[in-house]
Amino acid sequence: GGAGGQTGQFGDEDEQMQANTKNLMNAVSSLPELTERKRVIDKHTNIATALLKEIKERQIDNFCAVEEELFAGKADKSQVLKAISMPSGLLSDKLRLVATWVLTAETLPSPQEFEEIEQVLKGSGAD
Repeated sequence: GGAGGQTGQFGDEDEQMQANTKNLMNAVSSLPELTERKRVIDKHTNIATALLKEIKERQIDNFCAVEEELFAGKADKSQVLKAISMPSGLLSDKLRLVATWVLTAETLPSPQEFEEIEQVLKGSGAD
């Protein structure tokens, strides 16, 4: 009986070794997939970081907030002028905001209002 017990113990260690070896082989075989997943996640993280940087630098969130208020009828020319007078934002951001203002205004802005907007835009590099 005693020797049989010994063999059983070694058998358990053998099974454990085989299980460990199998786990290690599985881990090694999944490395390429994990590496690829990490690469994809890193790529998405880099894109998101670049987008966030651009949004912050151009303060796109501020332009969008004024546009939303224009759509809701809560913003007017003064808020548009304030936003387009800021140094942040590209000319295209400012033109989009002005277009939104014109399209959402109850009545077509007066020639004087257009002149005022035009002067501010020229200061931002519009021609």
